Amino acid sequence: MFFGLGWALTSVVALTYFQSMIIPQGLSSWTYVFCTFVGYYGVLLSLVYFFLYCPVVILFPKYYVSRIWSILLILALNLAIFFDGYVFSRFRFHANSFLWNFAGEKNVLEAFGLSSIKLGLIGFVTTVMFFVLWFRGERLWRSMQARFSNPVKNWYLVFIALCFLSSQGMSNYGAAKGTRSIYRLAELFPLNFPL
Repeated sequence: MFFGLGWALTSVVALTYFQSMIIPQGLSSWTYVFCTFVGYYGVLLSLVYFFLYCPVVILFPKYYVSRIWSILLILALNLAIFFDGYVFSRFRFHANSFLWNFAGEKNVLEAFGLSSIKLGLIGFVTTVMFFVLWFRGERLWRSMQARFSNPVKNWYLVFIALCFLSSQGMSNYGAAKGTRSIYRLAELFPLNFPL
């Protein structure tokens, strides 16, 4: 669920950051964005999986608890990314404490440029995505059970780690060379701290 469906959904939702018109220029910039995109959101999903999903499933090892909890976590993460991407494309900064103070002084809908129609549409799409993830995850689970093994053999965790380390290496190289484009592109990712 997390890496087969959640990672793909998170990658699509994270494309909202490009509304800010920070577009990579050149092959090295595109390589940095690709590696950071895959590594960053893969690590984010891995953290949610290992620190929020696994403890609950270990405590309550029921099929429906596992399924519903995973879908709720995936949707909550994607809503947070969507909201942060929306705020970033409008104001050029990520969701932080200043944003909540700003929203507290005004009507929240006005502050973020949201109407009740937009919120209704977001709620409708989230509900539809819940059922899409449920049925698609169910089908994926059944096909894996028929084969008696995981067909992907966890290759995606190695791919996430390689992309994350490559991204950090390019970020450090860009910092050493004084490349401004890397800093500019790194602004697309919330909580992105180079090692």
